[in-house]
Amino acid sequence: MDELFGRIRSEEAAMSPEDHCDGTIFKMLFLKKSPLLTEEVFPVLRERLKQPDFQRRFIDQHKKSLELERQRLCAEVQKCEAAGHDSRFYTMQLPPLERRLAINSLEAYLELMCDPAEGHLGIVELLASDYMHLNNGADGMRYITEHYPLYRVGSFLYERYVAKTSIFERFERPCASALSALYREHGIDLDTADQQFNKYGLLSLCDDISIINSKESQSLVDARIGRHFRIDIPRDLLAAIEAAIANGWVTNISFDIGAITEVTPAFEAVEYGSVFNFQALQLPSVSKLYDEECYEDALWIKVDTHLPASMTFEELCADFPTLDGAVVTQVVHLEFFVAQGQQFISHLDHEYILYTEEAYSRRRYDASIKGHKKHKTFKIDKAHIPLDFNFEHRYFIYLVLDAYFKNKRLISEYFVKLSRQ
Repeated sequence: MDELFGRIRSEEAAMSPEDHCDGTIFKMLFLKKSPLLTEEVFPVLRERLKQPDFQRRFIDQHKKSLELERQRLCAEVQKCEAAGHDSRFYTMQLPPLERRLAINSLEAYLELMCDPAEGHLGIVELLASDYMHLNNGADGMRYITEHYPLYRVGSFLYERYVAKTSIFERFERPCASALSALYREHGIDLDTADQQFNKYGLLSLCDDISIINSKESQSLVDARIGRHFRIDIPRDLLAAIEAAIANGWVTNISFDIGAITEVTPAFEAVEYGSVFNFQALQLPSVSKLYDEECYEDALWIKVDTHLPASMTFEELCADFPTLDGAVVTQVVHLEFFVAQGQQFISHLDHEYILYTEEAYSRRRYDASIKGHKKHKTFKIDKAHIPLDFNFEHRYFIYLVLDAYFKNKRLISEYFVKLSRQ
């Protein structure tokens, strides 16, 4: 499937903006009855869905995706209730989500796709309307209805493929060359002016660059050149970083750029959060937590008390992205110091780590195994952030981990245990 999905993504990259219609590339190809879907992707997918192993993997992936959505909705409910706001917009979405989470077989999933009570008939009608618009008034109801289950399965798998390949593409610093060229047009040599860009491809915050953090967008804007830069940092975490900057605790921070636009880029990040408490210098040198239902889902914590004292959190997941013999994990690393009996974070970064499959198989059991390549999303240096910095009832370091790591249960379990020590 990866080869076919790769061709879909290549086709999207080759399209001009005016060729796009509303929605994803997969939806557009479906509505236009592209042979790439109807004659290649769908026949392959139809055969794969006959295989029990493929069925099981699909249902497992689907349930994990739904579980993340459930956690997001519950977090929003908690925020609303804590603020005294009406949470019904989120609570009303939970019952149908719970029904989908109860699905344990492909047969049950396909039955749900045909259940009018779940609203799928309305979705089919909307697709048929879009089909008619794109195909000169032609009636596409029969085609849409016949292929709707395959469309939903294929669309889900394609989204996962894009998420996977996007992570690997980060290691090539896709925006770095364009960013460097853009600044050169305005007489600024980033390699000379910005040490973090020269070393890591990160853009450093300065007096000319400001942060935009709204529900729709997390980005930077440079007043010198009038361009906006998307950054992949969830809204709550970025708000906490802004508070740390306002308090004078952070003066050196740099960001990985996800996109360059002339207007504020719009998107909405997934946000989660909770609380914790701990004494970092008293922790064991290596800790590992794993999911009882899936041993390969694990959270490793390494503590080094040699100066500068540091903590490294690395998440390993059973379904971590793999591509061409490589595996990616996520790491949050911080360094801290003690002054007048209080602990402060002096350095913090989040990065993706690239392993060979052979090295990753050993890393699952051995904390000393290291990856061969890394890509940072943001980096804070020379900071004085109190380790117990609490932003809107959530501790800062927990907020960082919860913003990026997938297994929320292991993060909560680790910090709940520490808070009881």
